[in-house]
Amino acid sequence: MKWYNDYVLAAAILMAAAAVLLGVTLLTARGDLTTAMLILSGITCFITAIFILTLYKGEPLDAQFTNLLPVAAQLDLCRVCADLGTQGNGHVIPTRAEVTGHSVMHFIPVSTFRHPEIRDDFSFVLDPSSPGVLLVPGGYPLFSLLQEKFALQISPDEAEMLMAVTVVLREVLEVAERVEAVRTGDNIAVTLHRFLLFPGCAAVRKESPKCCTVFPCPVCSLVLCMLAAGLGKPCTIENVTADEKEKTVQLILSVR
Repeated sequence: MKWYNDYVLAAAILMAAAAVLLGVTLLTARGDLTTAMLILSGITCFITAIFILTLYKGEPLDAQFTNLLPVAAQLDLCRVCADLGTQGNGHVIPTRAEVTGHSVMHFIPVSTFRHPEIRDDFSFVLDPSSPGVLLVPGGYPLFSLLQEKFALQISPDEAEMLMAVTVVLREVLEVAERVEAVRTGDNIAVTLHRFLLFPGCAAVRKESPKCCTVFPCPVCSLVLCMLAAGLGKPCTIENVTADEKEKTVQLILSVR
């Protein structure tokens, strides 16, 4: 990756222009209105360059590559779970951190979901009433980072948690131009307009749309982690719809 880009190049040009303008004023030393204008222009160029460098966040990774990073792992995990005979949708469930090491876990039931009794950190839940596979949610690293470094507050109030989901996805992670999270009857609808990671989502859905409900991508899993931790109830994705033209993804969530 090159050490410079358009922002750095623009700042360098502005600084060079400032040096030239101020240098001309020193060499000519005319002390007239033209000199004053040159000094003002030079200072303006320099200050603008400083602003560009100060606000510049660094060169982002190429989206066409980062979009595909989690795809294979997500598909492989779903394939293994299918081979093990699990048929139900994945649920993010609240757990005791002293037992599992995490405040929430991802549980994939063999068939119909019933809240299992989690007694240890074993990957296979052998509870006769609700057997299945217990995994760390794909979005848990993001969830943990948001709590530790960005002071994410978890609330039992649904309206506050839906607002938190909106703020996190739009303003902190900046993965969508606009985010809506609202209650719609018995479900919760989360819509990501102009989803920046849409190509990765499309790649998963092309291979197996079921993966989105069995073991969702880190961003969708993060939404489940936030709601499950805040509301203290299992949360799952019932359905995912994607609009290729608008690059929009809508999640229909169920909180049990």
